[in-house]
Amino acid sequence: MKIRTIIITAVLTLSMVAGMAGCAGGNGSVSDTSSVSQVSQENGSSYSDDNDTKVLQMLDKVTLNGKPVVLPFKLSDLGEGYSFDKNDVSVYEKDGNTYAYTDLLYNNKMITTVSLFEYAEGQKTEDFIVDMISYSYLDDESVSEIIKVDDISGKNKKEDVLSKFGEPTNRETLDTGSEIITYEMNNNDNSYVEFWFTKDNIISTIMIKNI
Repeated sequence: MKIRTIIITAVLTLSMVAGMAGCAGGNGSVSDTSSVSQVSQENGSSYSDDNDTKVLQMLDKVTLNGKPVVLPFKLSDLGEGYSFDKNDVSVYEKDGNTYAYTDLLYNNKMITTVSLFEYAEGQKTEDFIVDMISYSYLDDESVSEIIKVDDISGKNKKEDVLSKFGEPTNRETLDTGSEIITYEMNNNDNSYVEFWFTKDNIISTIMIKNI
């Protein structure tokens, strides 16, 4: 949880709301995502009671501005129009670990804050490996669907998340009264989907990491 706190603090510091028109994307190819079975239900799919399988199912249904994306990914996996803000890479050192963050852009407009896996100073942007995407929606409904997990986005409430995905791995209530719920693999704390909520139980932030 200590490393998670560092990541959350850094990302929420760096995240900024930005709207954009549609964009093209594609499936990631840096690593293969394990296939998982799905059972037919009224909504067309069902999430496993097995925690690790559930997280894999969720990671397999991530979209970035309407297009499927598989973490981790490189710039070449996304299609034309994408770039990184190479002049604004924030690096944090903590307990011997290095954390690097920048913005992913489409047509020079920021769409999400990302973390970079094994970042090295002077590294070419085409070699960046993204292992985490995050977006804080705040009150701007125009960008509420930048990141979606099986159609769950910044327009949804906590009850929608729990109804679709079931009980999370972890739940945390902040001093403000808002809650964070996390779906995390049992044996890999670097693979998770996390939802932050306002006091009114509306999604304020979605954070997805997989490496």
